[in-house]
Amino acid sequence: MIGPDDPLWFAVLLVKFGAPLFLATPNSMYVAGSRESEFSFPREWQHSLPGRSSLSTWSEGDAVCAVTGVAFDVVDVDPRNGGNVDAERDALAEHGVTVLAEVRTPGVGAHFYVEASGRPKSNNQHGIDFQAAGGMVFVPPTIRPKYRGLGYAVIHARGLGDA
Repeated sequence: MIGPDDPLWFAVLLVKFGAPLFLATPNSMYVAGSRESEFSFPREWQHSLPGRSSLSTWSEGDAVCAVTGVAFDVVDVDPRNGGNVDAERDALAEHGVTVLAEVRTPGVGAHFYVEASGRPKSNNQHGIDFQAAGGMVFVPPTIRPKYRGLGYAVIHARGLGDA
């Protein structure tokens, strides 16, 4: 049985929850501060299907990515652009939104995993992006060169069940 000490623990939890995942490989052309993407994404990643097979070829340095809008949506809070993690957490609770999981981002923000809404993604509402249909998020154990090698960390995954 896979547990929290395994680097792919959270990714496996997402697969079991019904999330389509895909891997993105490091982009050898990426240089810090450039407009190049840190990773090379597979063609038509938006059409990835749920299943563990996407994780079978993972190696350290690869990005693990989840397609949003299928099993869940993600409220992406970025303090560098005006988002406030604590205020957004409180607002979600105040509106009765169940947070399935919370992940700390390398930009000192948060990803709040919530039930899929059927809505399209929307970007940059004062530091809060809504990753839903047509979107994706990086998930642990992804390490981001753009953020000086920092990665994503699970705060809690209470609403996703057990791996």
